Amino acid sequence: MLKQTLDLTPPEFTRMLDIIHLSLNCRTPLEFQGLLRQSKALVPFSHARCGVGDYSEFAAKRMGSFHMVTGFPEEWEIRYAQKDYYLNDNIAKTAFLKKGLIYWPDYIRIPGLDEEKNDRSARVMAEAASMGLKDGWLYSLQGRRSTEAAIISLAGRKMEKTERTRKILEYLVPHLGQAVKQVILNRPREAVRLTPRESEILSWTAAGKTAWEISRILTISQKTVEFHMGNVLKKLDAVNACQAVALGLSSGLIKY
Repeated sequence: MLKQTLDLTPPEFTRMLDIIHLSLNCRTPLEFQGLLRQSKALVPFSHARCGVGDYSEFAAKRMGSFHMVTGFPEEWEIRYAQKDYYLNDNIAKTAFLKKGLIYWPDYIRIPGLDEEKNDRSARVMAEAASMGLKDGWLYSLQGRRSTEAAIISLAGRKMEKTERTRKILEYLVPHLGQAVKQVILNRPREAVRLTPRESEILSWTAAGKTAWEISRILTISQKTVEFHMGNVLKKLDAVNACQAVALGLSSGLIKY
């Protein structure tokens, strides 16, 4: 069903599963770069800036507060840091305020924001476009602290906003984001303990059942299913059910 939802060919679907599996045990920058190379077969992009940043450290460290695994072209990274372009980049600001997936062109100018600030943001992105960073997608997820975020930013001269691309990235980049956190924060994965009910619900989710279907099977309310699944996501540090299932399988929490 997932293959049909994402409109993937059998080879593409296999590749996505491989990337998800490898991301679970990704621990080095070299391993992460391998994940990016495989990802290009699903969503073509030219450059990737991936890392973890802490907004609370920016005043003192500027771009030094952002620890990268991979970056955009070196010339652009140097210019971006030296000219403090972060201060005028609406897309970068949005990454710390809005977790999830965004399309660059939608956030170059933010409705309701001072027009002078929007103009500065547009000038930064026009300059980026001249260096091959015209369009892109950015995914942000929570780090260890509320001020911290892991960032996956994929860019190129032309990355279209299609429903297929959006769906693929929504499934794929949460796993890349977790891999970035593992590489940079170097945290050993702690053993996770699920309650019997949480384990039951995760297993039925892995079997392809919806929250409503699980509620019928277990004779509980759909809200109760969603409550327990929310606890599962927190315990596994997962951003969605798909990732929770992948983590559950790799950790031996799901048994058939």
